[in-house]
Amino acid sequence: RWGLTHCTVSSRLSHMPSASATARPEPWGAVLALGITQITAWGSIYYLFPLVMEPLQAALGASKSAVVGAFTGALLLSGVLAPVVGRVIDRRGGRALMAAGSLLAALSLAALGQVTTLAQLYVVWALLGVAMAGTLYEPAFAVLTRAFVTNHRRAIAVLTLFGGFASTVFWPLGQVLINAFGWREAAMIFGGINLLVCV
Repeated sequence: RWGLTHCTVSSRLSHMPSASATARPEPWGAVLALGITQITAWGSIYYLFPLVMEPLQAALGASKSAVVGAFTGALLLSGVLAPVVGRVIDRRGGRALMAAGSLLAALSLAALGQVTTLAQLYVVWALLGVAMAGTLYEPAFAVLTRAFVTNHRRAIAVLTLFGGFASTVFWPLGQVLINAFGWREAAMIFGGINLLVCV
């Protein structure tokens, strides 16, 4: 009888999380790092478009709807790719994927500063759509859900607050850069910021 009870207790204990597992510190430093990159990615990719929309129309001789269409296509492509990105992160983690997305964002923003035709604009914004799928909230949330044991909801809430500062920082910064250097140079500078901060 004692042996049966002993085996039952041992079996239950073997299925309980170990003290080292439950005591593992949560990676809040990752939230800070991702928060900085979220501010940068949202600010330099998403919030750049309203600032350069009118200069793009003038430079390309295109209608407003045609220029906005390129940005809309990028958002749609980002949404379509989100589940694929999530599955990759579940299998392999997010470090390499998000770094690659940031590198693509940097190169695409530099290319945005070089566009001379509407077709080129659509190609560049398609690439930026892919970059958004690999850098914005969705992949970052997937990374935190994978990294945190118990506090992933709180970590996601904190990261969302970080992202809210993107427009506060990058809208005036973008306007200053456009006024000082022009929209093409501003786009390329934003690409450089992605390269230095996010990659």
